Amino acid sequence: LQARTATLLALGGVYRRAGQSDDALRSYEGALTLQQQRYGEDSLQAATVYSELGALLAKSEPQRGVELAQRALDIRRDRLGPGHPQVTRAMIRLAWSLVAVGRAPEQIALLERAREGVRPGTVGEAEVEHALGGALLHVGRCEEAQPHVLRAVELGVEPDREPDLRSASYLFYLGGLYQCLGRFADAEAQLERVLEARTKLLGPAHPDVAEVLSQLAQTHTLRGQGIRAAELQEQALEVWREAVGDEHLDVASSRAALASTLRVLGRSEEAVGHLRAALDVYERGVGLEHPDALFASATLADTLLDIGEVDEALRLARFTWTHLSANATAPPVQRGYASFVLALALWGTCLLYTSPSPRDR
Repeated sequence: LQARTATLLALGGVYRRAGQSDDALRSYEGALTLQQQRYGEDSLQAATVYSELGALLAKSEPQRGVELAQRALDIRRDRLGPGHPQVTRAMIRLAWSLVAVGRAPEQIALLERAREGVRPGTVGEAEVEHALGGALLHVGRCEEAQPHVLRAVELGVEPDREPDLRSASYLFYLGGLYQCLGRFADAEAQLERVLEARTKLLGPAHPDVAEVLSQLAQTHTLRGQGIRAAELQEQALEVWREAVGDEHLDVASSRAALASTLRVLGRSEEAVGHLRAALDVYERGVGLEHPDALFASATLADTLLDIGEVDEALRLARFTWTHLSANATAPPVQRGYASFVLALALWGTCLLYTSPSPRDR
């Protein structure tokens, strides 16, 4: 029984790293059944599987992912006490799940607590600094993220060696940091390095490769290279759809990112289609009040104005602005964008309904 459980756990990890989510889920659920039968539902052994399942389901079944990650943390904290490396690891896992359901402030607070309990100079410190830096980047707090991202790179990256998967993740956030700070050439260099490493280690059809392609595309967009950006975003979307299916939150994010790039190229009709599909996934997965869904709504409203769909644009812009303006923890750039789009929609409505008709002229 113990050997069978260990095999299922190992297989789950292999499948997850290979991007084969369905196979990983079956393996972890099989391991969980065996652990619960032998050790009990609140055992440390079961907590190990809760943690793995929580990480696996963070973007496909986000609510369940949070529940499993929270349960793993509660069990480990009760059994092992605060400050134990397994407790720290469980806090990091829960933090990744929290951001998926739009609870970024809780994510950051949890990681700051985890940071207090790690030993300096250890892998644990690098992992916490990496996670905290990424969380701060996600909400646009670039300057605050910088020391955490750089500390993770200092601890976890050897400059003269090719990156492994862990160090490539640290370099991925370094590229994100450079992008956030406006250092686009540096961002592109780091992201190309990560793309090369992940493609070599995981193959070109892995979700982690799609993640880099999308981030690299954003850098090209910011550098005014829209055609190349669209190519990369389309490639990223294709990889994600093939790897995790259309109902995954990463697919929704990828569609929204592609739509933004297509707008820059004047392809607003295509952008609308991707944004509608993204919002459908957000609505089913996390709800339309999730920060990422609201930002997609604002982008859709803005894009509908491009093609003259003023009434629907105004409805979406009001909805987005109402929820984002009331959320003090939302990134300022998102709140500002929502206000800007609502103003455009109101102005468009005024022009539409106050301009004289051809008969009146």
